[in-house]
Parts: sequence; C-alpha cells; structure tokens
Amino acid sequence: MVHTQAGALPLTLREAVERPRRSLPAHFKTPISLVFAGPATPMLTQDTYTLDHPVLGRQQWTLVPLMPADLPLYEALLA
Repeated sequence: MVHTQAGALPLTLREAVERPRRSLPAHFKTPISLVFAGPATPMLTQDTYTLDHPVLGRQQWTLVPLMPADLPLYEALLA
C-alpha cells in the first residue's frame, strides 16, 4: 500500500531483478529493481512515498513511473 495525497493505493509487485554490479566496490549491496503495477488512476509522479507492507513494515521508497502498458508501472531501485 502506498500513501499519497489522494489516499492509500494498492501496488502489486510484478518483477524483482538483481541489477549488474558493474564496478561497485564489494562493500556495496547488489542493486535490486522492483517493478510495481498500480491502479489506472491516479497516476503517481516520481517522488518518495511511504509504503506499508505486512512483513517489511513502513518504508520510504522513491518510485519512478515507467512507460505504462496495460497498467501504470513504477520502479523502486534498492541499492
């Protein structure tokens, strides 16, 4: 669940992928891309949102809109 000015909106995890490490030093974590599907409206802009998860609890993540196909998609990159 993501919290916005329009209220709480459900997001569904569609994909989780490890990104290439490239030249990251060993003490850095491997980047992970999480892609979420959201409702058709409202469309979210790139921003930092509060997300609630039953296991992870409350988190602050930056979500970036991706080109929508059938549903709006948003990416969070965790590093």
